[in-house]
Amino acid sequence: MYEPISSTISNLALCFNNRKLGENNVIRLSDNECKQIISLTDGLIKSENEESFGNDILIKAYCEQLLVLVNRKYMSSNHISSNIMPKLIKEVMNYIEQNIQNEITLDAISERFFLNGTHISRQFKKHTGLTIRSYIVDRKVAYAKELLNAGKSVTDVAYLSGFNNYSNFIRTFHIIEGISPGKYAKEHDKLNICGNILNQE
Repeated sequence: MYEPISSTISNLALCFNNRKLGENNVIRLSDNECKQIISLTDGLIKSENEESFGNDILIKAYCEQLLVLVNRKYMSSNHISSNIMPKLIKEVMNYIEQNIQNEITLDAISERFFLNGTHISRQFKKHTGLTIRSYIVDRKVAYAKELLNAGKSVTDVAYLSGFNNYSNFIRTFHIIEGISPGKYAKEHDKLNICGNILNQE
């Protein structure tokens, strides 16, 4: 999602990728920065809900501004604790990341950490605001997008990202991203072509 609007100088995915899972997730914002984010978010929501000319461009512009602001704050020294996530949650996140290409079940996680699955689920939801299932699906779709961006076929990506069911992959990807994986890949290719043309000019 972030690479297509990044530049060779400014990587807007930096604040998401350049950190350990479960660390540096919270930053302090000044009143003015909060107002900026609220204003940009309001503009983004308004543009998404309207069908006026140029709204697609405005949506991208609002996203770019939000990501620039978040990255600037991330690169400052105002992180709240680097260890806000309990050890168990960070270890579960790491386990999911290491097994993203496989089918991941709560039973498997429970066996891996020798803890009751219900307890793990409650703790995970408490500290992340997400269910383990939704987190796993989100991470698999994010990984699938990386593979699509790298030029892998939709069929290969369905299995490499651990869905093990082509139809389920297509349906899940569309629900989360609002676009089919095939169309997403084509849009990414168009952005790359446009970027190459602009760089040559």
